[in-house]
Amino acid sequence: MITPPKGNYAGVPLNDAARKIADNWDPAKDETAGAQCKAYGAANIMRVPARIRISWADDDALKLETDAGMQTRLFHFKEARTPPGGW
Repeated sequence: MITPPKGNYAGVPLNDAARKIADNWDPAKDETAGAQCKAYGAANIMRVPARIRISWADDDALKLETDAGMQTRLFHFKEARTPPGGW
């Protein structure tokens, strides 16, 4: 697995503010902080060569499972309902 080079975000829809943040990213700082795996979050998992299984978890949630890091992502397509406060 490799992190795309700095500035390689052509496939990601970014506004000007997000582009500025991406351009200021310093991978050496992540390594120093012990966060070198941070780049392999949910958004980057589709760039990692791996097997992917996509299925419906239920009527309103799509489940994406990868064998890269044994990750599972749920994409909910219904508005979340907040339970009423009990206080």
